[in-house]
Amino acid sequence: MAKPIKRRARVTEEFKRQAVQKYRDRGKKEVREITAELGIVNSQLHRWVKQFPEELKDSPRASKVNGAADLRTLPDADRRGELARLRREVAQLSEECEVLKKTIVVFARTR
Repeated sequence: MAKPIKRRARVTEEFKRQAVQKYRDRGKKEVREITAELGIVNSQLHRWVKQFPEELKDSPRASKVNGAADLRTLPDADRRGELARLRREVAQLSEECEVLKKTIVVFARTR
């Protein structure tokens, strides 16, 4: 027997903005708690956060996204410095990844 097709609930832009505001003001509350309260999934909230960045402007979280400064808010000299730092970090992580790949090959041979 075929499962009934779930219809997506349509939400208003106001609801989305309120959800982003709730995310912004969450304090120590985890994202999954907020999404459970709102009856949405984590990916929806994250998509809305990207869709409405202006809701996060005054937030302490606005200056950092995934541990990196938001380059749009930095002066030119700081942008170049942050970009250089991020490039060094990417190079280091790429190198670590290559070492791990080689380690996996070595351990796979010994078994």
